[in-house]
Amino acid sequence: MFVSPFVPMSVTLETTESIVETRVATFDRIEGKPRVALLDGLPFANHDMLRGRLLIDDPDGLGDNYPVAARHHGTAMASLIVRGDLSADDRPLDRPLYVRPILQPHEFRPDSEQVVPDRLLTDLLHRAIRRIVVGEGGSKAVAPSVRIVNPSIGVPSRALTSRMSPVGRLLGWLAVSYNLLFVVSAGNHTDDFTIPADAARNAETARSAATQLSFQTSLLRGILPPGDALNALTVGATHADNFGTVEASHTVWDITYPDAPAHYGAVGPGVDRSVKPDLHHMGGRALYMRPVVAPGQTEVPLRLANTALPGPGLQVVAPDSSGATNRAV
Repeated sequence: MFVSPFVPMSVTLETTESIVETRVATFDRIEGKPRVALLDGLPFANHDMLRGRLLIDDPDGLGDNYPVAARHHGTAMASLIVRGDLSADDRPLDRPLYVRPILQPHEFRPDSEQVVPDRLLTDLLHRAIRRIVVGEGGSKAVAPSVRIVNPSIGVPSRALTSRMSPVGRLLGWLAVSYNLLFVVSAGNHTDDFTIPADAARNAETARSAATQLSFQTSLLRGILPPGDALNALTVGATHADNFGTVEASHTVWDITYPDAPAHYGAVGPGVDRSVKPDLHHMGGRALYMRPVVAPGQTEVPLRLANTALPGPGLQVVAPDSSGATNRAV
């Protein structure tokens, strides 16, 4: 009941190379104590857009074996919290961001990250929060000013049916006990889905079929733990970003209505038919590969396209295998 394969909640990229060069960050005054904590992977703190903005607390020493080239999800999440979608050129956070790594590079897949595999996640999260707000083992709290905590992880194999997950119950208890707001991902379901072959004639008919299918398969795309926590703010993704107009292509389709919930996003309800997600926010537009219909085929699969190079999507800073400190995807 307590052991589940938690993974980072983002649409997996088919490339680990950073593509876009970001402008050199101008100096912004950073002062005060952190209000937001990120529990995720270890970010690339020396990036031009993040340098001097992160307070990294790594009591487990995960950074000793965490290559810069593997620091994708933590870097992306830190970028979104500190600077938002880089395409929008928003004003950055004026306080430092507290970061506690709870992920590490996957043992057999160097392009992905996973929750520390030899630790019980409920215990790890409990101790991490206590260390932040009240201290542990006789030591003082490391960031008692924190009031907002973001763990963007989930269990794709355990969508909510009726019973809240142990981690969801833990976050609910921690929120009340320590006066914290947990902002968590509703979850992503990135498996292929199929539409009738007749609907694959053009993007309009495919969009209509995909939208209808998303309603019909909603029970299979339930909220992922810990997004099932009642006392957490669970956020779902909308098909929106600030990238701008996308050029038409013969190989990919945009089959989601603008600003509508993304097809890859988890849907509610929550425990006891409570409203989940509590909030929807832009999660980046996802394009799908245009299927090739063979003679006699009745259904065709729709697969997510890799848009790290051409866009669209939320633009975030990224580590670079060559050591560059001004890259983004």
